[in-house]
Amino acid sequence: MFLFSTFVGQVMFTFASKFKNPASCQMVENVPFCHSLAYIVIAEQGYGLEALSTLFFLFGLSSLLVGFVFYLLGRLEMGRVIYFFPSHVLLGCIAGIGKTTKQHICAP
Repeated sequence: MFLFSTFVGQVMFTFASKFKNPASCQMVENVPFCHSLAYIVIAEQGYGLEALSTLFFLFGLSSLLVGFVFYLLGRLEMGRVIYFFPSHVLLGCIAGIGKTTKQHICAP
């Protein structure tokens, strides 16, 4: 799912984007979010086919919603909205993603 969404994102960025150097690397940002979705589904439904189908549906739905939001940002030419965030805030978000990923990897 991650590789497929990265591939689709890269194709869309390459052929339908006004960015000079489009790059679609969505795997790092999605990992903590998908882990949280998986924990919620397992807590509610346990392990089984119902939980797996619910999880795949949620992964697909979240990918479509994020894609739609990014499409709207591009279509409305609001790509510069990212410049309203100071760079140290963005670096803090990236560091938080790394910390969360490390916690999930090192968890017993």
